Amino acid sequence: MKASRVARIGIAACLSAGILVGAGVLGTTVTMGESFRRAPDEPPSPLPGPSAVPAGRTVVAVVVSTEGSVVSDALAPYEVFARSERFFVYTVAARRVPAPLSGGLHLLPDHDLATAPAPDVVVVPAMVDRDAGVLEWIRQQAGRGAHVLGVCAGSEVLADAGLLDGHRATSFWANIGRLEGDHPRV
Repeated sequence: MKASRVARIGIAACLSAGILVGAGVLGTTVTMGESFRRAPDEPPSPLPGPSAVPAGRTVVAVVVSTEGSVVSDALAPYEVFARSERFFVYTVAARRVPAPLSGGLHLLPDHDLATAPAPDVVVVPAMVDRDAGVLEWIRQQAGRGAHVLGVCAGSEVLADAGLLDGHRATSFWANIGRLEGDHPRV
């Protein structure tokens, strides 16, 4: 009698745990799927022009993806730099079209890769895609001496660009295994 009761309790506990884990996975999947809603295909017209870089300021570029970036990874560093008069901050993407951020916000980048002023600092947030043009632009900026800052899983973008080979790096805790597996030289 005692063994069957223990077995029933064990089965009930396993089922309960399975239901909780399943609900969590399903909820995360649905939430992330809705987080990067596509922007309208056509940007507003006419597009507002970007501001000129004031003399004597450190130029900071915050890269965003036209497929989706994490809002806090992009906008928190933007705000920190923008609060100081010592910095000039702009956003840049492969194309100058509304770029989706997690949570449903769309951001019109100040520049595309071809028109962006040369930055002194490049901020790279977590991004949905790894656009080859964006990776090359980040490599070029690093190659000319810009400081590059990967925020959270933005380190994976930097690893994809080859900038972390031979260096220690970290990422969002749930992505560390993928970073290690995809980039054994990091």
